[in-house]
Amino acid sequence: MKNVADLFKTGEIQMEQAQNFMGHIEQGIDRSLMLLDELIEWSDVSSNDKEVTQEVLDLNEVIEKVITGIKEKAANKEQTLTFEKKDLPEVFFDKRALKMILKNLLVNAIHFTPNKGQIKVLVMEAMEYLHVSIIDDGIGIPKKMLPTIFEMGKDNRRFGTNKEKGIGIGLFICRDLILRNKGMVWIESTQENKGTTVMISVKRAIKPQEQKD
Repeated sequence: MKNVADLFKTGEIQMEQAQNFMGHIEQGIDRSLMLLDELIEWSDVSSNDKEVTQEVLDLNEVIEKVITGIKEKAANKEQTLTFEKKDLPEVFFDKRALKMILKNLLVNAIHFTPNKGQIKVLVMEAMEYLHVSIIDDGIGIPKKMLPTIFEMGKDNRRFGTNKEKGIGIGLFICRDLILRNKGMVWIESTQENKGTTVMISVKRAIKPQEQKD
């Protein structure tokens, strides 16, 4: 963007030539704004001078709100996005962090799943945790990316199925926020052109034995 502006200012290119670059400039601005939004929200949620603000949450409610906020993205690709809601115990987590984590994982699934593909959100109960699975039937994750998929500073950017371009730090942000809330995140399975399953663990607010008592 700066190079085009400098060339135009010095007269080395004319308006008509500059206009040929406008599509690339617009994409660059969109990616820059997306990166800034992600970094600002992440820094606000995870600032080191703030304590993690955990609270008792209705996981069904949080998942449904996140899906409502991104369902248009899935609709634009004619994808089926489903959540099998069921009676669940409450969880203990920072609400803003949990919404940001789920949004990042679901947007990733949308980007790397082809048109008319399927994305599911499932929740399973364990002793101390609830496990949330984001399952898609998309293009999978290349084996060479798996060892560093959650790391900052690695070039994990790639194009989605409709040439969507990510910012390359979404999974790092997810892991950071999950670890701050005493949870876990991992790739349960991935196979080229046969989809990916990403799982996160969220701490139960009340353990099964305490519920019985």
